Amino acid sequence: MIQSIKKQMKISIADWGIGLAFTAGCVVFGLIFIWIMKAVGSIEPEDEALITMAFGIFGAGIFIILYMGFTLLMNFNLQVGMGCTRKDFVVSYYVTGTLGSLVLVLFVVLTAAAEQMVYTRMYGAEAITDMVSAILKWGIPAAFALPAVSSMCGALVLRFGKTAAWIIWGIWMIGCLGFPNLAEHISEMQDSAVGRVGTGIVSMLKNLPGSAWTILILLAGAVSLALEARLLLRQEVQA
Repeated sequence: MIQSIKKQMKISIADWGIGLAFTAGCVVFGLIFIWIMKAVGSIEPEDEALITMAFGIFGAGIFIILYMGFTLLMNFNLQVGMGCTRKDFVVSYYVTGTLGSLVLVLFVVLTAAAEQMVYTRMYGAEAITDMVSAILKWGIPAAFALPAVSSMCGALVLRFGKTAAWIIWGIWMIGCLGFPNLAEHISEMQDSAVGRVGTGIVSMLKNLPGSAWTILILLAGAVSLALEARLLLRQEVQA
């Protein structure tokens, strides 16, 4: 098992270096975006820090999601075909993905800390939101859950092919485009039965403590990892 993890780390270390570069590039793009916003209008100091970190978080999250899903399609057939057991592959792939995700979270935290220090000197501590604590609070659970969720999607595509790929794509698009529109419609018809139900659900979710959200995130990761393992332990190697 340990040898499989070491081998997986050697295989993926360069890819996670690309992930660091991609995340750093998103942070730089965030700085450029702020510069453009300042050129065409005004922007609050607090918003400057939030926007830059939003780009960094977005870059790290997108890389984890895409990398863990797409590379599983190639690595499973390659490594299991070369003699790695399915069990060792599932464990080593998840462990390596989680470690890489934690590195990206650490990079975003260090970037946020440096940015917070600079903006604090420029505008004062009271004008800047503490992003480091928030990133640590949500980033660490996400670093454990996202690799499992993304790998599960890759395992579903490996098992069921294009059908699973289109379903996953549909769910992704509904989440990105459908939920914001749904929330807007609910807010516009609060007096209707649907509006009251939607408002009640949103209120309930807002009242959940942070610890409950952390548990839900980790639970989603655990369930995804279990489903991925079940799929891959029965998956045949494809030429």
